[in-house]
Amino acid sequence: MKQSPIFENQFSYLIQQSNSYKRLYVDANTTINFLALSNDNTLLAIFHHHNGAGLLNVWDLSTQKIKYNIQVPKLWSEDGICIFSKDNKYIFFGLYNDVKLQIISLESRRAKITDCRLGGALKQIKISINPKYCCTITSEQCLLWNQDTKKVDKKIETNLDFICCCFKNNDKELITISYQEQEQTQFIFWNTKNYKILKKWAGKYISNHANCSVIEEKQILIVDYQDVYEHYIQIWSIVGQCLIRSLYQALDSFQIKNIFNSKLIVECEEDEDEEQDQEVDESSQNQLIAFFDILTFKYQRFKTFIELGKRYFILDSALIIENRKKQSNITEIFINLK
Repeated sequence: MKQSPIFENQFSYLIQQSNSYKRLYVDANTTINFLALSNDNTLLAIFHHHNGAGLLNVWDLSTQKIKYNIQVPKLWSEDGICIFSKDNKYIFFGLYNDVKLQIISLESRRAKITDCRLGGALKQIKISINPKYCCTITSEQCLLWNQDTKKVDKKIETNLDFICCCFKNNDKELITISYQEQEQTQFIFWNTKNYKILKKWAGKYISNHANCSVIEEKQILIVDYQDVYEHYIQIWSIVGQCLIRSLYQALDSFQIKNIFNSKLIVECEEDEDEEQDQEVDESSQNQLIAFFDILTFKYQRFKTFIELGKRYFILDSALIIENRKKQSNITEIFINLK
């Protein structure tokens, strides 16, 4: 299948093995719950869940060795959030529905951990373009943390139930989405200098498991969320304060692996006609992914080098494949860097 220049330039690391790939070897008795890559592609944080506790390993990809080993003694949730600051000096770590945020300093030989109380169950962590700040969302509060002082610089509280947030206009604005009465949601744009409301409007229902992002050049707000067995995407005009389009897909038909601005990366399968016409060869045992632009509706499928059945994670600048070997105490982690 012919690859488009746009896809080749932005997502070629998903299709073919790069020259800068790395391999790590971890204990096969643990399972990767989630991971994060530093912005300079030098550190990889992998969170493992094992026997009711957790382990956060920070790997140095240049030496392919563990740099920091952080114990998480008790898990309130198996799902969590781990994000590097923009300057790669800190990790913001938390578990969904836990009431604690951990700010982990990576500037010393041993990781220094500061526990911060949230005042509610954690829903989301967002990083600002300014490396100084991160924002946490709970139902009751939206907190702007200063990573240097480990304290809250600003607290936003309303009588509504927060769902998610994102920064806009080089951190000059913060967008929050909250529950409103009668299955409605409220979109509020805050001025980050004085935290006064710039604009707000009401919208359609959005579930608790939501994320939002802004495409600045088009002044579009994208909201994606899962509700029961379906994945929904809402596309909003910020200037017109109106819903442009709403999309949804059944989760069992194909799986959305990640969203980059308006581009979806989805896992898909061969069509029945293609399966019958195609001879079985080595490449046919590899995973198919598709590239879909929700603004232009352009859609393209590609054969990857990922073997079928392998668990994998798609990040903005890396593809990470988990290879759990049979009859072995070691799991191989393959990192294909952009």
